[in-house]
Amino acid sequence: MSLEAGPLKVLVDTSAWLAFFRHEDRKTALAVRQAVADGSAIVPKIVLAELVQAAKSDRELAVIADLARSIPIADEGETTWSEAAALAHRLKRRGKTIPLADCYIAALVRRHDCRLLTLDPRFKDIAAD
Repeated sequence: MSLEAGPLKVLVDTSAWLAFFRHEDRKTALAVRQAVADGSAIVPKIVLAELVQAAKSDRELAVIADLARSIPIADEGETTWSEAAALAHRLKRRGKTIPLADCYIAALVRRHDCRLLTLDPRFKDIAAD
């Protein structure tokens, strides 16, 4: 199920936003631009926090603040953190240690039945769960 009627929502991960802001991966930057333009992009608070942490200047901080005001924030729900922890636990038992933040993002993607736009290869391990 999508968040609302319209285009399928796209949760944009930190790595994709950084590629967009820093012009590091043209294909990903274009996908981010398209998701923003068509209103399908959503962003979780944890991604905003990671972007602030990665910011290299006051200008980048200002851009992130603008982003937080202009892109819908993914609804986190009451159980998403526990779902993320359970996912991390299952993956660890299978020999895959994945950061909890990535498991949280994966839990949000499942919660919203949306696509994930990322350059992070760890999400392939998560998707296999």
